Amino acid sequence: MAYQWGATVSASGASAQLGFDITYFYGGNDVIVTVKEAIRCTAGWVGDDFNTVRMWGSHVANRSNVPINLSAGQQIELQAVAKTYTRKYGVATTGSVYGDIQGFELGTPSASRAWSVDPLPYLAPQSVTGLTVVRQSDSRANLSWTPRFTGLDGARPVTQQVVQRRSAATPGWVDVAPLAYNASSWADTGLTTNQWYEYRVRTVGPGGSTYSGVSARIWTTPAAPTGVSAAKQGDDIVVRWSSSAPERSSQTVHVIGEGATVIATVPWDQLSYTVPAPNPLLPHTYWVATRTAGLESGRVNANTIQLAAAPLKPTNLQPSTYAALGENVALTWRFNTGDNSGQSAFQIRWRKGTSGEWTTMAQVSSSQSAATLLSSAVGAVPTVVQWQVRTWAQDPAKDGPWSDTVQFQVVARPTVQITAPPFDGTDIAANRFTMTAVASGTSGTVLWEVTCREINDGKVVWSDTVQIRSGPVLTWDSPARFADGSRVELTVRVSYLLWSLPANRWVMVKYEAPSPPLVDGEWVPENGSVALQVTNPPVPSSGFTMVNLFPNPRFRRTSGEMVMRRNAATNGRLENGLAGTGTITGNGSATMLEIVEDKVGPYGIQRVLQGTMTAKSAGTGWINGIRLCHGTGYWAAVTGPQVRVSMWVKVSEGAGPVGLRGYFREGATAYGSWQQDRIQLPADTWTELSYMVSVPDGVTATSVGLAGVMLDVSVQLWCTLAMVGDGPYFDAGWDPDPDPDYVYSRDQSGGSVAAVKLVDGVTGRNCLVVQSKRFAREGEFSARLIPTSSSRDSSMAFEIPTAGRGFGGATATINLVARQPGPVDAAGRARRLMAVLPDQITPAIPNEAGSYPQTLEWEGLQSPFQLRFYNGAEQGGGDVYWTRPLVVGGMDSVEVKDQLAHGWFAGDSPVQAFDGYRVSYQWLGEPDNSVSIATYQPRPEPVYNIVSRWDPETETWIELADDVEVDGSFIDPLPPLLPRVCYQVQAVSALPSVSAPTEECVETVVGHDCSPVLFVNWGPAWQECAGLTFDVDATEKPELLFENEVVLAGDEKPTWVGGSENQTVWSVKGALRSMFADACQVEEKSGRDLFRWRAAAKSTEMQVLRLLGGTVAYGHVAGVSLTTDMETHVPSVSFTFRELEE
Repeated sequence: MAYQWGATVSASGASAQLGFDITYFYGGNDVIVTVKEAIRCTAGWVGDDFNTVRMWGSHVANRSNVPINLSAGQQIELQAVAKTYTRKYGVATTGSVYGDIQGFELGTPSASRAWSVDPLPYLAPQSVTGLTVVRQSDSRANLSWTPRFTGLDGARPVTQQVVQRRSAATPGWVDVAPLAYNASSWADTGLTTNQWYEYRVRTVGPGGSTYSGVSARIWTTPAAPTGVSAAKQGDDIVVRWSSSAPERSSQTVHVIGEGATVIATVPWDQLSYTVPAPNPLLPHTYWVATRTAGLESGRVNANTIQLAAAPLKPTNLQPSTYAALGENVALTWRFNTGDNSGQSAFQIRWRKGTSGEWTTMAQVSSSQSAATLLSSAVGAVPTVVQWQVRTWAQDPAKDGPWSDTVQFQVVARPTVQITAPPFDGTDIAANRFTMTAVASGTSGTVLWEVTCREINDGKVVWSDTVQIRSGPVLTWDSPARFADGSRVELTVRVSYLLWSLPANRWVMVKYEAPSPPLVDGEWVPENGSVALQVTNPPVPSSGFTMVNLFPNPRFRRTSGEMVMRRNAATNGRLENGLAGTGTITGNGSATMLEIVEDKVGPYGIQRVLQGTMTAKSAGTGWINGIRLCHGTGYWAAVTGPQVRVSMWVKVSEGAGPVGLRGYFREGATAYGSWQQDRIQLPADTWTELSYMVSVPDGVTATSVGLAGVMLDVSVQLWCTLAMVGDGPYFDAGWDPDPDPDYVYSRDQSGGSVAAVKLVDGVTGRNCLVVQSKRFAREGEFSARLIPTSSSRDSSMAFEIPTAGRGFGGATATINLVARQPGPVDAAGRARRLMAVLPDQITPAIPNEAGSYPQTLEWEGLQSPFQLRFYNGAEQGGGDVYWTRPLVVGGMDSVEVKDQLAHGWFAGDSPVQAFDGYRVSYQWLGEPDNSVSIATYQPRPEPVYNIVSRWDPETETWIELADDVEVDGSFIDPLPPLLPRVCYQVQAVSALPSVSAPTEECVETVVGHDCSPVLFVNWGPAWQECAGLTFDVDATEKPELLFENEVVLAGDEKPTWVGGSENQTVWSVKGALRSMFADACQVEEKSGRDLFRWRAAAKSTEMQVLRLLGGTVAYGHVAGVSLTTDMETHVPSVSFTFRELEE
């Protein structure tokens, strides 16, 4: 290396520098570092013989009296030192030397120099040893090894260890864990199933990397086989599968088994196995699993295989005892497999009796172990039937053996009828009821089965089935559990040889309320209370039923219609205009006829045909083209030899006589014309032209036509309301004088008819019995009797059933719209009720408009056993209307009289209360066509009463007590001080059910008759009381409990602050008696009042203030002051009352 020189020293024109040169000599791991120290002259000349040369630092040397003589450009080596160093791995060897010359004439030259020797290069680290891997689970493996390292200052230092892994999924090496240089273990938690894994450790250092040996391979649980299937192959079963196991070596095998048994183990590359000749009587479900290094996958089942075999003979054939006569017989059996496959077909054979030929039925393909033997084949008489069955399984060629022979007897099935409750929909007024059922076709003790279900809101909330041994009549008491509003369904059947078909009944639970109580209220002026006395009506000991024998008591049901009037004209109001052009035929001319809407017809505004005609000579013109029907032409259908034709006509002033003219026709054949003798009509007046048309001899006319109006002179004409039929005009849509009982409609020919509906269940004697709404209540009808002959024996007859013939009675009401104008029955039966025979009749009634109730009792009736409802007039003599017939029968006249007193009813009358009874109604058969039954059940007995008071402020009833005893009393100590205070009381049964309320309003004398107008109450049940009567003044003042004025910082004026809590304070004063004491005689009372007010002032209990007008407040009196005017000697009291939380 070259010298490196230090700083220059100079003097007297001369200068010099001291410097170092370093050289290296390498030998193995050693190096000799030689340091040479020299001086050079850079200018002038230097001569000095006594110099001390020094060297220190990594090299040390000193010389004294060293001569230095140099001229510019010369240098001399002053001294040299060599030193040996051992080199280090990875670390350079360094040092520094320093030197100067002491006593030098130019000054003290100095120099320094650093040196460095390259390190020895690192060697590759040593690899770890003893690498082992242990599988812990399908997700974890533990690795361990022994590291080999010399530390960072050795020849083979280690800086890091890296775990590498490869697997079936990733066959190349992958770094998975960088670790410290001295790590000796690691856990791999990233394993997955169906893999193999191998590991090695890479040791890293400055000298490079080395690798351990590869670990032993580990495995995780292999994946289960896929596509596992089984198939028959002769008598064998072949199992096949696919594998996705990654280890394809002797470490992997496939395991085949059935149930808990391993059948075979095969190499990894074998993907099928044949099970030789398994048991054909059993179904076989094989499984396959993959096993690698002892780890087994899940077992995957193949489809089940059943080798075909004939089934065994069927067993448990039913019926084997009895079958129902007249019904198809359901045959059942148990199929017994021979190869675990199901039934595929069956065949039945049977015979009557115990010998003879079998009847073999066709083979039926079915998996159901059931068949039907038709009743037509068995026959209609009791007999014995034997039968067998055989079956087929999966192989149609392998039939099983016939079953053992089984026989049954064909007998009549017993029957059941539920007699109580009597009808579906019967109302049950309690939480329990009794059911009665009767069996037929049984003998002795039989087995009954009763199923009862309770249904609320469409959901079954309770169900129970019981079996009971009893005779042919079963009485069953239900549990006491049914809630109000429930529907209870009963199913009953009986077993005698066979089970009967079930009888069903459903009932509705509708708790009956107790009878409303009677209430008597009294105002108690001394303390401002109300005393109520409650009386609960007695409850009848038992119930009863009664029957209305009249099957159509509302006259709802009709037997058909009868036409009362007919108008064969189909265009009577001329709504369909004209036929043709409406021109004059005959001798004359006319303007066009037209329909107008604004002319006043005979009954008000009508559609009117209007036109003008001019006749050339008298009697030769007529207006043609007036339609009587909606079709082409003028024809209206008629029957009979005569028919009335009419039309309303009006003519202008100066018109001559006018008449009608028309034609006959049968089918399409015309049979000449007819015409009316013309008559003179008053001008500008509506007149009805009417003509009775007679059909000519030999002609069977089916229709008649109105051709027009004949006129003599020129005239303006109006016409409307053409009719073919008797009586005043009407049509299906309009009748100027309608009968409310008529039904208006069109007939088949398009004409109009007015008909009536005839009442069913009765017979009209010389009259029509017509359904009417007159005098009838909502939903009901009356029977209108319209006489139809000259006989005045006109009546409605009803045949009384057997139950009413011994002792019977009836009620009904006869109604008259007006007095009957004509003569009536000479025997005096008009407008009366009569039983026949012998004749027994009600008293006569006035022949005046009105309604007249009738009551009749009879006994010992004979044929014709009739009840007659009389009109008694002849045709045209006036109609009568009968309503609400009730017909009863009884054991004697007393029972009949009692039933009649209970009043009319029908099978669907609403449930009602009657003298302590709940009354419900049923039709015995078809509604409005059968007798009606009224069931009287005692209402529940009350157990206590509820008392409520009407609150006018909230307009609600406020409950005061719910424990008032039956026939008890109740004191309301704090009624509002109003002129009238109203209460309602309801009785409550043990069910519980609540009666309708009974209201009782008590008239008070508050503010009158010297009664107090202010009370303060306190004490138990508020029985302590003080009152004020005279000169009472009460001032009400609402107050805030907290309010104040504060001056806030910076404000000049105060700010109000307060809370929301408040109370009302009353200031009260009043006299305890009047100056006019004699008027009320209260001298003694005022003394008592003084005592009470003293007690009120001393009381510490909550108090109630009541004021005239209804104010009621809870709180306490304060500041009570009692004074007496010394002149009048009238005591008075004043106080404040502060409202408190109630």
